[in-house]
Amino acid sequence: MVSGFEKVAWVFGVLVILLVVAVVTLLKPSRIVLSQIEHKRVEPEEMENDLAEYARAVENRTRSAGEPPKSGPAGQTTASLVYSNYQDIKKRYPNILQEAYSFADRKLLEKYSTWGEVVQLVKKDTAVFLVDEDEKVVAIRIESLSEDSPLRSLVKLQEGDIIYSICGFLPSNLEESEKLFNGLKDEEYFYLEVEREGRRMLLLYHLPHSK
Repeated sequence: MVSGFEKVAWVFGVLVILLVVAVVTLLKPSRIVLSQIEHKRVEPEEMENDLAEYARAVENRTRSAGEPPKSGPAGQTTASLVYSNYQDIKKRYPNILQEAYSFADRKLLEKYSTWGEVVQLVKKDTAVFLVDEDEKVVAIRIESLSEDSPLRSLVKLQEGDIIYSICGFLPSNLEESEKLFNGLKDEEYFYLEVEREGRRMLLLYHLPHSK
């Protein structure tokens, strides 16, 4: 039986904001406003193909340069591991719903990308960790989002959403969250595995590197 225990909002933000960590800095003094963050909804199939191509390109580039992989077993790069996790989710849920969003650039992500800044985010939003009988964290349920929350307007989360994984991973404490953040923040593609109104779905995001 799943039960929940309350956590303060910044813990929730730590787990989620690695997707668009920069947007939460809008809550800090800044000339940047939400309307300046250009993003659009795109076809999930298009982003899925782009994710696969990106993972292959990173893998080939890393091998050609003779560099060790940043993460992952059997010489996998982080990008390849993220894509592999994505494929595993699609196999488990072949009819899973998908939504995809593409951001124009990642200038905010590049400017505000330290762990210390991450923990200062979305203070008006709250969530609950869901745990099993063994007190193992199995998901995160969103309890409330403020009207102006970037998690609502940019990440496209909704109150009541249950997050089962972030790029196939689910941190259960602050240390794991920081490690995951540092491991993923330089990637271009991210996704959340979510349950919404009883249906599993994937929210995909693309934050391109500067050209």
